[in-house]
Amino acid sequence: MLPVFALMAATAEPAAGDGWVALRPVTEVVRPGVRLGEIADLFGAPSSLRGALSTLEVAQVGPGVTDLDGVKLKAKLEALAPSLQGRVRAPAQVRIERPAIAAAAYGAKPSCGRLLTAHARGAAPSRAAFAPAACAADADPSPLRYDPSVRAVRFGRAAVAGEVMRLPDPDLFASTAAGEPLRVEVRYGPVSVDRRVTTLQPRRPGRPVAVRTEQGEVFTAPAEWIVDD
Repeated sequence: MLPVFALMAATAEPAAGDGWVALRPVTEVVRPGVRLGEIADLFGAPSSLRGALSTLEVAQVGPGVTDLDGVKLKAKLEALAPSLQGRVRAPAQVRIERPAIAAAAYGAKPSCGRLLTAHARGAAPSRAAFAPAACAADADPSPLRYDPSVRAVRFGRAAVAGEVMRLPDPDLFASTAAGEPLRVEVRYGPVSVDRRVTTLQPRRPGRPVAVRTEQGEVFTAPAEWIVDD
């Protein structure tokens, strides 16, 4: 649980904007314990409080869809952190989606890894980017976030080499990063043409991926067209 006293003590700090917290109407998460930073934009909050606010656990959800009353959630946040009084913007309903495949990634037995090279925020690492490592009991929340648009995990912040973090199921890692060369067999009925392309997004095994040819043509390659050399 978040050290709420830190937020209570900060009430006197000048406001950074009319609203510190803006709850999103729809969010997809991985873990059962939903933190405020996963379902809200905190850009209006003072920088000294954003880290604490982002880790504030606000709900527990199971796989599937959970609809929360926005007014009640706003009241809960203001009760947990009095410094948020009058600084939370909420829609009438907050929908939290937790896909079964993402939920299965965080079972009872954790798996951790040490990052071998630095990664920028938004990068989609492969499982090979990590070496096995022991999980620390007091480890910080993992910076890896499931991105439904590519059905793979990305870094929610920049990460440095040597960081140890909890890892999701191997199936949630991209096998090919954006900007990687790929070979596809483009099929037109009975005819197939071998083409070299560049991926425009991270790719997971068995999933289609957006690609660009050397001539600049962009298309989505079905999984069955992709040739893994």
